[in-house]
Amino acid sequence: MRIIIERLKQAAEKQGGLYQFIFHNHGFEEQDVFAGYGARNLKRLRDTRKAVDLDEVFQKLQPGYF
Repeated sequence: MRIIIERLKQAAEKQGGLYQFIFHNHGFEEQDVFAGYGARNLKRLRDTRKAVDLDEVFQKLQPGYF
């Protein structure tokens, strides 16, 4: 999958269409997928998480790298 993504990134870059974030739901561990939200929105998301998920259920049960 990484080889395919790398080839697609190269092709997109040649055409001037490369975007930093490939696909949020399938972000690899080396991608900073949350940076795409921007600092203000990320703070809001984290504040909401602290308010509604005190036991961090969604942090612990959510599969994925990020």
